[in-house]
Amino acid sequence: MEQRKRPLSPHLQVYRLPLTAVVSITHRMTGVLLAAGLVLFVISLAVIQCGASSFESMQQVIQQPLISIAIWLMIYALFFHMCHGVRHLFWDAGEGYEKPLMNYYILLELFASLALTLLSVLFVRLGG
Repeated sequence: MEQRKRPLSPHLQVYRLPLTAVVSITHRMTGVLLAAGLVLFVISLAVIQCGASSFESMQQVIQQPLISIAIWLMIYALFFHMCHGVRHLFWDAGEGYEKPLMNYYILLELFASLALTLLSVLFVRLGG
């Protein structure tokens, strides 16, 4: 029996997602990450409320390099999520649906979220 060559369906190795789809998926992932981070934040506040020794223990945990990196990644996720939300406000107003403008806004939101994160790092480093 002869096998016929059938066309393959597009899959992730062949099909390239548009930049807007990648950013949309990332926006959803940061939303889930922020929800999990909020739970950890509330737990941290509850631990700190237990007294001075708990506060000192929490400070030691937060000052660990991996935890510090995770906190800054959460802050970046917050700013990215916020900037993408602002872009959605433009879409709700009926603006920014042209493809070149969409890609421009994506680059703008990525730059803005990175800049806000770096400004936060500077604020913490200079203030602390």
